[in-house]
Amino acid sequence: MSKHEKNFTAPPQHQSSGMRQDEIPIGLGMALAMNTEAMQKFASLSESKKREIIKGTHAVSSKEEMQQYVEKIISD
Repeated sequence: MSKHEKNFTAPPQHQSSGMRQDEIPIGLGMALAMNTEAMQKFASLSESKKREIIKGTHAVSSKEEMQQYVEKIISD
């Protein structure tokens, strides 16, 4: 067994929704990664504002809508 295998710990258990409350959905994360300004703005927000934005992603149904949603982060 290697040194890294000995130190392996299992990832945290997720809530029943399949995602931890503080976890960024993949679509939002990808859209933020493609928009540095939006990513920086999102990172500077309060935790409650971040949760509000994450919650809003549940109404987004396409990549294009997510890009528009992320653009809105900059303008707000």
